[in-house]
Amino acid sequence: MTTPAKGSEAERRTWKLWARRNGLTDANGRFIFRSIGERRSRFRNGLDEKDTLLLRLIEKTLIDIVHMRNAAVERWPETIRTMLNRTGRNGQEAVPFDSWFGPPGLKKRMQSTRVLADLIQIFVLEYHINNVTWSEDATSLTLRGESGYLSEMGFTTSEEDDLGDDIMDIVDGRMFGIEHLKNSVHHLCLSIIMQENPTPQNNPLLFWVGLCLQTEEFGNQQRLEFHGLKDELTMREKLEALVHYARVFIMDYAYTSWAQSDSVTEEWKIAVGTALDSKSWGWIDRGLPRPVDQQGDPADFAQPHWQAFKTHFEALHTKWLVKGSNSPIGVILKLL
Repeated sequence: MTTPAKGSEAERRTWKLWARRNGLTDANGRFIFRSIGERRSRFRNGLDEKDTLLLRLIEKTLIDIVHMRNAAVERWPETIRTMLNRTGRNGQEAVPFDSWFGPPGLKKRMQSTRVLADLIQIFVLEYHINNVTWSEDATSLTLRGESGYLSEMGFTTSEEDDLGDDIMDIVDGRMFGIEHLKNSVHHLCLSIIMQENPTPQNNPLLFWVGLCLQTEEFGNQQRLEFHGLKDELTMREKLEALVHYARVFIMDYAYTSWAQSDSVTEEWKIAVGTALDSKSWGWIDRGLPRPVDQQGDPADFAQPHWQAFKTHFEALHTKWLVKGSNSPIGVILKLL
């Protein structure tokens, strides 16, 4: 496999400066946490069959979660899809969100989903799987530490955050059925996307960015491979993948939180829901051109229900998906 290309000189300067300002490198530009490289080189190696099956189940569950939500974005009017794709507050130079739908976008979706799957898997591995030693009779266990190897890798967990509980909900999810696991993975994804005051030391998304910079962009570790899929993305493409799926999760959250709000009239909920459900999905999975009746803005944003949803969505977009905002994606957009 050909190793993906490194970033441009300008990109690498930006990324190295970010790493230094965030305490990932010393004054000489050397990465501080050597354990990151050591743990990354052992990622998914030597696991028991049950642990490998758990990681595969997590990945499959994540794919199921994002596939439908990703395609569902295409149902929204162009105004909403364009707002979703904006990186700044002024809304200039934005084009409608592209879900990479259908067969033509399949490889890109698979590679990009893997970025998020790898992120979740390494936290499950280092917080739980590699942190547990079972007795010979498998009746008791010993924990290596409260946060496993994560603290050695520069990541901090505390009693105030719920990350540990969220990870254990995923680990336990296999015992309570697929819906429980889906809810746990979905909750974790939303939590790490919608986190204020993020740093590489307290946010899994930014921690993963730092890990990829250290081991791949400024290192030469072999690219990860799991279940037959090889990592072929450049650093920039990985950043873009994280932004893409954060937009998918926020779009879905915007609609569900609006539809479940007591302050929104049932009439408005029904009106927007009916407009979305009346659109055919078939062309999305087949990769066909957008139907004529779904092009442009078939919705009338002068109507109160569309105005109400647009206002709700715009507030969430500004808080979580704008460059420079106090959010993980606000940071990552500055690295693109």
